[in-house]
Amino acid sequence: MDSDSGLGLGMDSATEAPGAVKQREDDQYVYLDVSIKGLDGHSLNVEVVDGQVNLKGQIHNENNHGGVLVESFNRSFPAPENTDTKKVEIDNSPETLTLKFPKKIVN
Repeated sequence: MDSDSGLGLGMDSATEAPGAVKQREDDQYVYLDVSIKGLDGHSLNVEVVDGQVNLKGQIHNENNHGGVLVESFNRSFPAPENTDTKKVEIDNSPETLTLKFPKKIVN
């Protein structure tokens, strides 16, 4: 079963600005897909601390005059509920960072 929740964090399928988050899940995991389009992957830092996901990085944009505009990026949001934040797995592609949180077994 695959469900989809925008988390109210700015994810829109038509526009995926850096930091936009999409949540989905299956029977074992909750996934957070974070748009990292335009972010410099070498300066992207991801931490999960005290139930919060913290992302920091830089966005590099070239302008029409041959210059480069560098902007800092900082985003924090709650980790998914009922997941093991100490066992999160991270996978990234050029445009998406996926955080994979194992679901906690609830009796």
